[in-house]
Amino acid sequence: MGGGSWLQNSRVVIITAGARREEGESRLDLVQKNVGIFKEIVPEVVKYSPDAVVVVVTNPCDIMAWVTWKLSGLPKHQVIASGTMLDTSRFRYLLAKRFNVAAHNCHGSVFTRSDYDDTFTFHF
Repeated sequence: MGGGSWLQNSRVVIITAGARREEGESRLDLVQKNVGIFKEIVPEVVKYSPDAVVVVVTNPCDIMAWVTWKLSGLPKHQVIASGTMLDTSRFRYLLAKRFNVAAHNCHGSVFTRSDYDDTFTFHF
């Protein structure tokens, strides 16, 4: 990471780093790659911003939030997973584009059964 002094005393840290998902690779296949990346990032976050709330966006999101919590030693309330927020934002964008309306006028959500599954349910 090259030293995390630039994030010193941050109130919120959003982790988006992670390996790119390859063709045919499941979300769970990403775990080992992303754990390696997080082993470099999370200690720097804790070192420079131990009171920050950490928001994890990296897939598989819930698993990586748990990994962040374990690696960091932070209290549970300081580590948050974005879950399907990113997928929901993409879905709303695509709806808006398809129907030629502003995204803030499109309401919908994406749900998945778990990080172990690539099955999504769209609600609008």
